[in-house]
Amino acid sequence: MKSGSAFAALAAAALVASVSVLAAQGGPGPGPGAGQGHCQGRHAGGPPAYDVAAETTLSGRVAELLPQPCACGGLHLRLTTAAGDVEVALGPSQYLADIGAAFLPQDEIQVTGAKPATAANTAPAEFLARSIRKGDSTFELRDAEGKPRWAGAGMACPMHKNRGAANAG
Repeated sequence: MKSGSAFAALAAAALVASVSVLAAQGGPGPGPGAGQGHCQGRHAGGPPAYDVAAETTLSGRVAELLPQPCACGGLHLRLTTAAGDVEVALGPSQYLADIGAAFLPQDEIQVTGAKPATAANTAPAEFLARSIRKGDSTFELRDAEGKPRWAGAGMACPMHKNRGAANAG
């Protein structure tokens, strides 16, 4: 009987954790698919283009981590700079873990990247990170042309397949 109670407690804890994650992520977005392998949320219209010519560096403090309600498990963060807060798109959480890139609120970082090159700026964030410097470490997220380093590594978001993977984000 003890194992049955333990299993029930474990199942209840897993349900609470799942609901907590969905609530923290804001739940499913307005995009296509309902957990069927398509991105949901604000970038469901296609991947944002990276504008190399507009590249700049922002310095500031991580204010908040913003996991994205998306099939690709993307991570954004809110960076507090001298000019105000900026939402920065990093990339898939799995890729960040694979390269050892971990960020916490209050971390001081420098982010090199660019605003999305979209006419209506309907991209998922205000800024797309190419590289991030934290202390003595630099994490490369995109190559010099803005192509995500995770592209082609089996981590691309399903919505980005065959739709501009060179600029997926």
